[in-house]
Amino acid sequence: MELGLTQAQLASFFGVDDRTIRRWASGASAIPISIAMVLRLLARHEIEPTDAYRLATGRMLKGLAHDG
Repeated sequence: MELGLTQAQLASFFGVDDRTIRRWASGASAIPISIAMVLRLLARHEIEPTDAYRLATGRMLKGLAHDG
């Protein structure tokens, strides 16, 4: 499963700057293990990022590809 998120959406999801996502994507910086674990769990269990955010915070996350 692909999460279907843009780099800007990933930045919003994880609460980091867009530049951080670009550095991770390019290999200039290592993806922190906690972030890698979340991404793998979401993909493996086919959990939509918006659902995960709602479960964790009780709020809706705006601007994601799968907003309802």
